[in-house]
This record gives sequence, structure tokens and C-alpha cells, in this order.
Amino acid sequence: MPVPLLSVALNATYQDIRNRTPPSQSGSTDAKFFNARMPNVPYLFGNAEVQLTKANLGGTGRRLSAWWQASYVQKFYLYWETEGIQDTKSAIPSQLVQNTGVSYALAGERLTLSAELHNLANTATYDNYNVQRPGRSGHVKLRAFLR
Repeated sequence: MPVPLLSVALNATYQDIRNRTPPSQSGSTDAKFFNARMPNVPYLFGNAEVQLTKANLGGTGRRLSAWWQASYVQKFYLYWETEGIQDTKSAIPSQLVQNTGVSYALAGERLTLSAELHNLANTATYDNYNVQRPGRSGHVKLRAFLR
């Protein structure tokens, strides 16, 4: 089976998840959360990846791959968007994280050596609880399948 030289993958998600429970059913006497976007849920995010693969490089059954990958998350609020002053709210900021790597597979992919660099631009990234995640990091991995 031939391995294509170039592959591209893209995906994006937009979700408009809102509180549709009327105050009469939620037990609340205040309607400020009705029709409000749900807290701590990103509503726009996506990924992109470009990969180059060269089969039989350096011998039969060997493969060299190089890739670039990016992930994007639009700013979203940790708590209800409708509550509080917009400028002082806890928010998870917009994030664009890029990663790259290269791998070389030997012996029909029974042995693979990979090197990756995560968060190329060393941008500040956060999880869904607004806790900062690690910055740029490098990784080397040797994977072996024993039969």
C-alpha cells in the first residue's frame, strides 16, 4: 500500500450551549442565567495538522515522517458570562499552540524513534480551570514492538 507524501487534517467546532431551563423549573427566582452561555465550556476551537511522509527512505520498510500541528481555543469564561463585570471576570484566554515533530520507523515500524517540540512559540496556555500549563518542551521517544 503506497503511503502518500502529504496529508492535511483540519477540524473546527462551534457550540452554542446555553441554559434553557426556565427559572420556574430551576428553583431560582432570578432569570439572569436563563439563555446564558454555559460557564467553563469553550465554544470555538479547532485543530490543523500537516504531515509529510516518505516511505522506504534508507531501505525497504523504513519511513520518515515530519509534521506540524496547531490547536486553537477561543476565549471563554470560567463562570457565568452574564454575571459580573466583563473586564474583571475570570476567563480562559484565547490560545494558539503549535507543535512539530519528526519520526523515523525501522523494520516495518517495529522500531520507531521520534522527536517532538511542543508549544513552539512558548505561549501561555491554560486548562479549563484557568491553571497555567507548561510552556515549550522537547520530547524524544523510542518505541519498540516485541513479537
